Amino acid sequence: MRVWKRVSLFLSVLVVLAALYMTPLFGNKPAVIVSGSMEPTIKTGALILIHFSDFEDCEVGDVITYYHPGFDELVTHRIVEKGEDYYWTKGDANTARDDVSVIKDNFYGKVTYVANWLAPLLENWVVDRQFDRTALMSVLLVVGLGCGVDCIVISLISTYMYSFLFVVRGGKYSAEDLKKLSTIDSAMVDRCVAHKELSIWKRVKLHLAYRVWKRTLLDLEDELKKL
Repeated sequence: MRVWKRVSLFLSVLVVLAALYMTPLFGNKPAVIVSGSMEPTIKTGALILIHFSDFEDCEVGDVITYYHPGFDELVTHRIVEKGEDYYWTKGDANTARDDVSVIKDNFYGKVTYVANWLAPLLENWVVDRQFDRTALMSVLLVVGLGCGVDCIVISLISTYMYSFLFVVRGGKYSAEDLKKLSTIDSAMVDRCVAHKELSIWKRVKLHLAYRVWKRTLLDLEDELKKL
């Protein structure tokens, strides 16, 4: 059970860190592609992560995001030519390069991650080259909550499964542990000794209570050793 709890805690922390990583706090911003100009590399509806990198750090072949004054929106295309203080970009699906160059003033950032697997879901919210940002936050919230719920469910299942296997395999309680427990709860010791007379479900619950007691006792002993 302790292993599964640690795994669940690790996954929960990982989800939180992933969500934080996608914020300006770490120099990043998530966005959704609203056209097919980068197909098949980046699909319409794909979630991308834009890193606010330095303008000079980009090279030919990098996918960057910049502000297009003609469209009055951000454009995400690949660098096909690098000048001294400018870039020319082109969409992978386009035949010609873009009609404006990218300079430091309209440079937004470099794409560091592409989640094409989200495209089938998110492309349904792309309308007239616009994306509902509320929908994006809703998706991220649902994914985060889903991972959190999964961690809880896995932890609960593993907890009960361990005790269930102990019961069906005819496991025996440690005599040394029962001796320690007798000084605290003699009634529970009696139930542990005669546990085979109980129903399977009651035996599972008894083993769960026993494990909680044992874990508490071990933690207490560890704290006493530190004194």
